Amino acid sequence: MHIKRFFDFIGSLFLLFLLSMPIIIIFIVVKITSSGSAIYWSERVGQNNVNFLMPKFRTMKLNTPTVASHKLKNKNQHLTRIGGFLRRTSLDE
Repeated sequence: MHIKRFFDFIGSLFLLFLLSMPIIIIFIVVKITSSGSAIYWSERVGQNNVNFLMPKFRTMKLNTPTVASHKLKNKNQHLTRIGGFLRRTSLDE
């Protein structure tokens, strides 16, 4: 029983390391290619209509109006250099 727990622990550490690498790489690329914080905290509505903050990689430039991106006249002018790619691939969330 102890050996299984050991292998579960080692396996989970390996997967944590493996899966955290893309997150770290995206964080560094966002930080290098644009000014400001790499993480944006988006307010979302959760279970039982309780609001919560969800971390996202920032895809919009600083000083962009705080409205939904589909309401902007030309949202592409507000995207950071890597923002379009992150949104298309859903890597921003």
